Amino acid sequence: MDSDSQAPVIRERLIFHGKVQNVGFRWRALAFAYDVGATGWVRKDCAGTITMEIQSTELRINRVISRLERVASIQIDEILSELIPVVPGESSFRVAPNETEAMGALAVTDAQEEAADASFAAVRA
Repeated sequence: MDSDSQAPVIRERLIFHGKVQNVGFRWRALAFAYDVGATGWVRKDCAGTITMEIQSTELRINRVISRLERVASIQIDEILSELIPVVPGESSFRVAPNETEAMGALAVTDAQEEAADASFAAVRA
């Protein structure tokens, strides 16, 4: 049994700055949250950041963050954090629609974005 099994459940909103987009951040966050039994969501934002709402014990949330910080392709420069109300009955962690998708705008997939970047680089060469 985990040492934090009696610890209170909290929910944090985390905003990750740095090289956090197009590096598999959201999918790793999903896997790491699943591993510790955390609930919530993660999404890519228009500002080049990643927002995560994660609900679990403080120790388990810190485990997820620590594992993300150790991924070689991810470079976290800053994490803004705030405690927010727990969501009763939440039972899973998911990758949420990008901020633009959530606003109903046409969203570009990571693959489309990478292809556009490659095309732009080829034109400039």
